[in-house]
Amino acid sequence: MKNKDLKKSFEKKMSCSDLGIRFELKEGDHHKYKVYYKGKFSLSFMISHGNSKEIGKSLQSLMAKELGLSKKDFLRLVSCPLSTEEFIEKSENIDK
Repeated sequence: MKNKDLKKSFEKKMSCSDLGIRFELKEGDHHKYKVYYKGKFSLSFMISHGNSKEIGKSLQSLMAKELGLSKKDFLRLVSCPLSTEEFIEKSENIDK
C-alpha cells in the first residue's frame, strides 16, 4: 500500500456529507486530517507525504488504531470493499 493510494481512498470515503461525515485537511510535514461526524469532532489521522512510499505493517496497525478500526477493516477501507457506512458503524472512535 502506498501513501498516495491511502490518501485518495481516505478522502473519497470521508467526503460523504449526506452521511454526516466530513474532514478537514491541514498540510504541513504530513497530511493531517480531522474527521467530523454529524458536526462533532471524532478523530484525527495523519498520512506522510511521498507518493511512492510503501506503508509498512506496523504503520498500518497504528493508522488502523487512529481510525478506530481493526487492521483487517483498515485494509478493507483502503482497498475499497469497506464502505463509508461500514466505516462509521465499525469505528470505535466515532460517537454514533
